[in-house]
Amino acid sequence: MDIHWFFWLLIGIAVAVSSFIVGEKLIIFFYIGLLFIALGIGKLIYNYITNKDVKETKTIARDIYYRPESFQQFHKQQLSGSIFCRNCGSKIKTTDNFCYKCGFKSRHV
Repeated sequence: MDIHWFFWLLIGIAVAVSSFIVGEKLIIFFYIGLLFIALGIGKLIYNYITNKDVKETKTIARDIYYRPESFQQFHKQQLSGSIFCRNCGSKIKTTDNFCYKCGFKSRHV
């Protein structure tokens, strides 16, 4: 599970400030807060350098724009009266109550 850089930064600031206010008793938490802040900034820089979020969004948009035939094929399949079994992936008709291959119930049953 990937935690967004903003949450690392926010939690780090909250921990560092609250432990700084309490005083010397919780000085270790101040340093832990600073560590979280550093991790948040590091993740921000890494995402900026790799353009992680931007690349995924551009790829999806490009596929829809430049390859509309793939979307059209998917849409035609749905209109043709066939669906895929959620259990085994076999192609079944929309009128079938069960998958012919594995016996799994269809969605509309």
